[in-house]
Amino acid sequence: MKPELLSTIAAAAEADEAFVLHEVQSLWSGYGQIVRVGLKGGTRQSLIVKWVEPPLLGQSQHPRGFGGELSHVRKLRSYEVEGCFYRSYSHELKQARVAHCLLSLEQEKGWLFVLDDLDAQGFSGRTAAPNELQLRGCLRWLAELHAQFMGRIPDGLWEEGSYWHLATRPEEWRVLPEGVLKQHGEKWAEALRSCPYQTVIHGDAKIANFCLGEAEQVAAVDFQYVGGGVGVKDLAYFLSSVFIEEELEVRAPACLDLYFSLLKSALARCVNSAADEELKRLSTDEGFSQLEKSWRALYPIAWADFYRFLAGWSPGHYRMHAYSERMTQVAVELG
Repeated sequence: MKPELLSTIAAAAEADEAFVLHEVQSLWSGYGQIVRVGLKGGTRQSLIVKWVEPPLLGQSQHPRGFGGELSHVRKLRSYEVEGCFYRSYSHELKQARVAHCLLSLEQEKGWLFVLDDLDAQGFSGRTAAPNELQLRGCLRWLAELHAQFMGRIPDGLWEEGSYWHLATRPEEWRVLPEGVLKQHGEKWAEALRSCPYQTVIHGDAKIANFCLGEAEQVAAVDFQYVGGGVGVKDLAYFLSSVFIEEELEVRAPACLDLYFSLLKSALARCVNSAADEELKRLSTDEGFSQLEKSWRALYPIAWADFYRFLAGWSPGHYRMHAYSERMTQVAVELG
């Protein structure tokens, strides 16, 4: 990392000096890296720095072969969105923990995000198989996010959140073979988009993007694809990252019940300080019942929508299993 960047990081943290400790991970398709930076002076010992330096068009390392101009433009926009989320939305989250962003800076060759180190704040746990408390904590985090921004127009974010929705994946749609997914894909996308109960979704809420603390305490990272949508898009995607097909058949129904219970409680907390009449209505038993009925009906459609993306992007992907196929069949039967 260049000395001038380290100086900028140190200044943002009000520290005397910043130095690289180690790389945490590289960014998808060679678009940069995430590093842990140590500090001398100031009140913090370390920070997380996301340094985005996109390759030239045509030089990205996309593992699936979708590395053209459309993919490149989408990734560039995703970092603009992430910066907007940290600047304009993250401070509103009281119950859904995210890292405090000390600096979000767009530069000539990329973006610089300087974030508090969640590991140092007690969220150092990572797992692909959360226990019951951790699972509940992740579902609570999603419910709190969705409640906080219920009905919000996603200004500056993606109009439609998630990286797989149909409008942003024309290449994968084009190579998708004829069949059920092709026949119903546009209808599913419209059903998700036209639902009257829209919120702001994380858009990439896999278990790998949750940092775990004690008991149910969790925080989330990676807000490149945050934007408008229905909460069950995050929920279906999250469950697909946690459970294998046999587990989904057994565990998914209870997870849906728990999510909606947590969402109802979160909405009740949000409405206490809100002037929005629709939010107040949704926090009533009758209003929430209508929201829940709508989103429950969209759960299999959200799953089928993701399945449609996988079939075009990576045929044979491990998430293309019997449960995915059953949810897709339910979505077909719903019309």
